[in-house]
Amino acid sequence: MEQLIDFLPLLAFFITYKLADIYVATGVLIAASLVQVLVTRVVTGRFKKFQLYLFPVLLIMGTLTIAFHDAAFLKWKVTVAELILAAAFFISGAIGKPLIGLMFTKMMKVVTIPPAVIGRINTQWGLFSVFIAILNLLVAFGLPLYMDEEVALNYWVNFKVWGVLVLSLGLTLFTMIQVLPYMPEEMKKPQTDGDGEIADEEKQTESEKDNREHPASNDRANAVQSDDDNTSRMI
Repeated sequence: MEQLIDFLPLLAFFITYKLADIYVATGVLIAASLVQVLVTRVVTGRFKKFQLYLFPVLLIMGTLTIAFHDAAFLKWKVTVAELILAAAFFISGAIGKPLIGLMFTKMMKVVTIPPAVIGRINTQWGLFSVFIAILNLLVAFGLPLYMDEEVALNYWVNFKVWGVLVLSLGLTLFTMIQVLPYMPEEMKKPQTDGDGEIADEEKQTESEKDNREHPASNDRANAVQSDDDNTSRMI
């Protein structure tokens, strides 16, 4: 749910761009992001660190985009923001407090993930941010060299909203695969207990039916079962 809320400003930007233009969409993105920051503060009682770092970048680059009527500023915003994230990942890893550890704050209460694994994942996210920063420049400023500027802008908007999202989800999945071996079995199979209860109820129903149909034989079986239960308690 939290990830969905974080995505809402981008979704508003995308819809507005399709209905109006890049400049109106930029204004909507700034406004929606500001609302998101304020709502987060009111609901959780604090600001997210990422928001404090990245919203000022959006505010500056977005304002320049609208003021100078030049989408290049907004295009550069993605690269600047990703490089800031990359620096945060690398610096936090260098001082022994990997930023990616924030993702596992709740999980670490029940899962023990080796520091080496956390460090490796932190580095992967840092490299990913660098990759997105470079890829953004290629899409934003490379495509206009080979096609109409408006068409290229449309490709870039799709990349910014959906391309980065899909790539991020892919890395998130890869991250969870690396963490999975360290998760308790009950976390890997959350439905086991529920299924077990259903199975037990079914077995109980069948047992009651058998008791009604074969009372004598089941009395003997229950006696044997009682002995087994006593043995197990002794063990």
